[in-house]
Amino acid sequence: MAEEPNHEMVERDIFLAALDEADRLRREAVIEECCGGNAKVRARIESLLRHHANDSPLLGAGKAEGTWMDPD
Repeated sequence: MAEEPNHEMVERDIFLAALDEADRLRREAVIEECCGGNAKVRARIESLLRHHANDSPLLGAGKAEGTWMDPD
């Protein structure tokens, strides 16, 4: 029997809880546990996680040549 979604958690809290999980399966379990059957909230959290993953290279991994981050 599926548990009721945790209505006390707001999207930000769910996003941060999922983000803390490096393991993909554990992250999915956190999302399922927190969102329950609420497809709208789940879709929003998954969208936020995708956007976060796409933005990560901007934090240094994909630095642009000739910027202050590139001393050469």
